[in-house]
Amino acid sequence: MELKKDLLANGKRSIFRMVLGLLFLLIAGHRPISKTMMNVEITTFDWAYIVIFALNGIMHLVVGFGYSLNKLFGRAFIVINQELISVKTKINRKETTVYWKEIKCIDFSYSKLVIGKADNAKLNIAIGDLTYDTKKAMKATIAQITDDKNIACTVQ
Repeated sequence: MELKKDLLANGKRSIFRMVLGLLFLLIAGHRPISKTMMNVEITTFDWAYIVIFALNGIMHLVVGFGYSLNKLFGRAFIVINQELISVKTKINRKETTVYWKEIKCIDFSYSKLVIGKADNAKLNIAIGDLTYDTKKAMKATIAQITDDKNIACTVQ
């Protein structure tokens, strides 16, 4: 059994976010046109206003189409297979990888995964941020692999 999950997978489309993004872009585009029609000079403040509203509009459009902006800044994933457990729950956390040959026991609770290693060290992996379905899939995969490898496993 194997589990590979991208925690930053694309989301659902949002018509509201797309409309909001277009609205911000229209407001950004309206500013220089109105200033030009009134024969008024476009100031530094106006350019900053235009850039901020345009970037905000682009951001809302991208998210509205279902893409994750967090993917631009990093990765978040879970990989559990016959060789290793590798978890990175947020883009600002470090990846934690442990190989099954190093594992003596595993305690799986609601908010963390405690792995007892063969050298008597304990490795805590925080999983409180994950969804219920992801935790359930992790539990099933870990339970199956620990049964196959005869490793002590406590699931709460």
